[in-house]
Amino acid sequence: MLKKFNSIVILFFILKNYSEGAPKKRKGETSGQQPQEWKCEWFGCISRFDNEGVFDLHVKQHARTAQDFICRWSNCDRNGRPFNRTCNFVDHTVVHTKVKPYVCTHVNDGVHCSESFGLLSNCNRHHRKVHPHCNKDCCKHLTEGQQQQFDHPHHGGHQLPTNVEHQGNEGEYVNEDLDLTLRL
Repeated sequence: MLKKFNSIVILFFILKNYSEGAPKKRKGETSGQQPQEWKCEWFGCISRFDNEGVFDLHVKQHARTAQDFICRWSNCDRNGRPFNRTCNFVDHTVVHTKVKPYVCTHVNDGVHCSESFGLLSNCNRHHRKVHPHCNKDCCKHLTEGQQQQFDHPHHGGHQLPTNVEHQGNEGEYVNEDLDLTLRL
């Protein structure tokens, strides 16, 4: 079984990375030897960065220190309309930086989703909609003691059996997959 799993993982890696004839470039790589550069387009700022993370922090700092909550990025679609909260303003910077630090960690049969998002809320929404069978609330109906009865995976890795039947008001749950009766 482990040998088959390893073969599937290797095959997935080959298909994902070499499907277009050559390995895909990593984040931040460009063709040739020139490193990628990020330029701040905030009004009056001429800073340039060779590190995406530092660039992202720099732009967020502009947003955090702006007293009027107005985005001063050149050609911003908001056209000078202020934000009503600093957190919304800071979240808005993703539109300009294109930095996507939140990655979906869902794993299904050894295959990682790995889709990236600029906002944690978008990553969570993706997880709920695209991977609805396993979310962070998947075991809310189980008590702590019952969770230990299952070989409970890390969220996103596997799913719990789906045919847990509720048996009346006696406080019993029968799981036919495990042939096990749990009493509350």
